Amino acid sequence: MVRVPLEKCFQEAVNPTERLKKIPERFPVVEHDSATSRLKLQVLFLGRSKDLTIHILPDKAASKIDFEIVEGWLKGTQGVLLFSDYQRQQVEVGLVAKTKNASSWLPDFIFSTLIEAVMHHVSLSLRNDLEKDYKN
Repeated sequence: MVRVPLEKCFQEAVNPTERLKKIPERFPVVEHDSATSRLKLQVLFLGRSKDLTIHILPDKAASKIDFEIVEGWLKGTQGVLLFSDYQRQQVEVGLVAKTKNASSWLPDFIFSTLIEAVMHHVSLSLRNDLEKDYKN
């Protein structure tokens, strides 16, 4: 749960550039092109630097953001961020994604577990930052 209204949470998720820049140990490069709805990232993962470009397709009416990694590491991964309003002051955010040919150097089950651990760390950092800003 994110203790921020749905509108604010969704807006931040559509363009997370400034928040991701606050986690340089995971994302040393973050660039958003609003004209093409693409987010370019350099991700540090297991001591390796990986570049990727994500195409973001927000659907405000359905409270969801579809995405696809169109270039670089994890290319072909597709997913959706789902936002559910809870008592007008909190939002439940869910992530569902399917990764194709994600890693040639790790077994899938280990790779999936590691990605989940990284996403957990990143989501906690983003949530805490967003909630702190909202309170101030």
